[in-house]
Amino acid sequence: MFVFLAGVALGAIFTTTVTIHFFSDVQDGDRATESACVCPRQDCVSSQSISTRIATSPPPVSAASIHHSLDLLKSNIAIEGAPIRVQYGASSLAKGSLLVAVMTSEGNLGRASSVYNSWAAEASKVILFVGENCCTSSVETQGLPIIKLRGVRDESNVSFEKTAAALKYIYHNHQGMYDWLLKASDDTYVNLRQMDAFLAQFNPLQHLYLGKRGPQTPAHCEGGAGVVLSASTVNSLAPVLDECGSSSNREGLKEDVVLGRCIMAAVSINCTQLSSGLLEQHSTSTASILPSLKSDPAYHNAVVVYHVTKPEDMTLLHWYYKREEYNLLRERLDSVEQLIDMLCTQLLIEDCRPSSMDGACSQQTSTCSPQVNLPSPLPISPHTIEDMVSWDFFDKGALYNDRSIYPSHSFRVMEPRKREMKALNVEVTKEASRQYGKPLRFRKIIGGYTRYSPLVGVEYIMDAVFLDRSTMNGAVHLRVGLVQPLAPNYIAQHETSDSSAIVNVIMPVSNVESRFAGFLEMYENVALKNHEAARLILVTYGEEGVAFVNKVMQPYIERNADFKFTIVKGEGAFTRSQSIHLGMTQLGDADLAFVCDVDMEIKNHFFNRCRRNPVQGKRVFFPEFFKTYNLDFVNRHKDGTPPKDFIIRSYGHWASYSYGMMCIFKSDYLAVGGMKMDIVGWGDEDVEFYERVLGKSLEVIRAPDTGLFHRWHEKECPATLPATQYQHCLSSRAENLADRMELANYIFELQQNRTSKCT
Repeated sequence: MFVFLAGVALGAIFTTTVTIHFFSDVQDGDRATESACVCPRQDCVSSQSISTRIATSPPPVSAASIHHSLDLLKSNIAIEGAPIRVQYGASSLAKGSLLVAVMTSEGNLGRASSVYNSWAAEASKVILFVGENCCTSSVETQGLPIIKLRGVRDESNVSFEKTAAALKYIYHNHQGMYDWLLKASDDTYVNLRQMDAFLAQFNPLQHLYLGKRGPQTPAHCEGGAGVVLSASTVNSLAPVLDECGSSSNREGLKEDVVLGRCIMAAVSINCTQLSSGLLEQHSTSTASILPSLKSDPAYHNAVVVYHVTKPEDMTLLHWYYKREEYNLLRERLDSVEQLIDMLCTQLLIEDCRPSSMDGACSQQTSTCSPQVNLPSPLPISPHTIEDMVSWDFFDKGALYNDRSIYPSHSFRVMEPRKREMKALNVEVTKEASRQYGKPLRFRKIIGGYTRYSPLVGVEYIMDAVFLDRSTMNGAVHLRVGLVQPLAPNYIAQHETSDSSAIVNVIMPVSNVESRFAGFLEMYENVALKNHEAARLILVTYGEEGVAFVNKVMQPYIERNADFKFTIVKGEGAFTRSQSIHLGMTQLGDADLAFVCDVDMEIKNHFFNRCRRNPVQGKRVFFPEFFKTYNLDFVNRHKDGTPPKDFIIRSYGHWASYSYGMMCIFKSDYLAVGGMKMDIVGWGDEDVEFYERVLGKSLEVIRAPDTGLFHRWHEKECPATLPATQYQHCLSSRAENLADRMELANYIFELQQNRTSKCT
């Protein structure tokens, strides 16, 4: 049973009318019809709606009656055990049911399937119309409601022959079974919630022709944005289609123009503009619609988004509008709960609130809202220090842990954590209400603990303050423990990376003579001798820089016949951002770049990760490299030979603060906007670019990589640098000198030596 809720006027609390419509289940796409009503009392009135009016001076009312009526308002989850599906096409606002006719073809069945499985799934009936010669494979059409139109070829989605045949099919086979017909292409997304609100102002018994109005006279509706026809219009139009749409009448005219002329001939009406909410989306082979959804407010109230050519964009749009719908329902639910609190306070009767509010237990029945039975998490029984999974502490503003150099992490700048805490507060309130036996309202966090275990999931312990909703005063202090368990299965993610792509190593060279020779020696051993599919792009400045690079490279060129390289000469003063951009200009849009530093030591297994991790138009790879310390400090009491396991605390650290190394396709580099050219010298350009990558909603793989080692070198910090860059430079120089334990021992030794000399 489907339920549609409408007409809750919260502005006039004591003159509220609640209208509830019930619709029978839709069997095999049949029209949703109204069924016998369900009333909060036994003497059910056989009418199309139930209106319950709450007056300023309420008459005697039972708690059970209030429970039933208000539980209906709460029930966004289930009614009588069946899941609710708000079916806009059959709602009271649209005054009728909706039949969706999708014009498609064999080559676009993937797009048509995404339409059928997203927005069109909420219509009363969906039909996908194709030509007679379509779909030789049953696999392509499995599960899709496809109708092959006799005498119509399948070359195109858009042809008047296909449109006319589809309208005649609907006229002969579905007359009287719908009120509105929506004709759409397979690249059209329709926001049925907004469409429903628009159609509410019209009567489907009248002749109506709605869409994006074209410039010609008589005004027709442009086909790309979808066309809505009332059933009465279709019934009058179908019998005249053969005559008005004959070859002589449509010669040289587009399908939508001919349809508009036929409608004028049949019922004498022009196209009525659907609304201002029509957005034309230009999908490309690489760009995602997601950044536009986040930044363009026009999507919020859009009725139709058309030219959506990628199925994944159709799915993103459906996610976006379902999320908007969820937020609206949550706001309505919060308002209704506040109304319930106010009404129950005035009614002065016990057990007034529905048992479903906040998952609280009913005192009268001693029952609780349904709980999902989850398997008990595996116990953690650590036997050593290494086995112990430590907890992080959190309060209302930050997370505190001992696994990074930063002692606290503010929720204000951690959007995923902020969302996690918001969801946690809801679940904690439900569990606290269940334990307390009465509905509670969350007030504030005192503190809590969280940890992640690969055997269990995410565990939480929270101390919080709640308010008793029955009195709305008196603080209730409770501790609640929750586990968000891991799912028992895995979800495969399709990977489309190219393992054979050439890696274009872009490297700026400036005032690094001795270090450049060391890099070439390493590159020869790792890349050239192993015949890696790689090219070296060196960016230097001035004639002297070019001459120096050529001189140092000469012996390597002579020894390696397949050495692929390019030397690029920059103009003016050196900046790293400009050097990277100059290197990128040497690439095609589909080429893969690895932005590298001259002090980087590369292991040969890194190249494969650089190829596999980035995905053009989807993902960028920012590896964290191991930054070695000054060996003068590290090896002061050793023989100078690095240990076999070089990645240890005393020899270096992961440069989690640096984003200068990246593997990225040039098209993605350009989509982000390229490097910011006004950053001088070295430093800050990497962080700025990384943040813009995240802002473009590209996926990022960011992880330590055992194939990249940054060799220590003296670092100069010119006082002429901008203040922020200068401070970052000083911090980097101090951070990279040595491990704090080595530095502390060095300072202690200096103090002891000074004390010895004094005595």
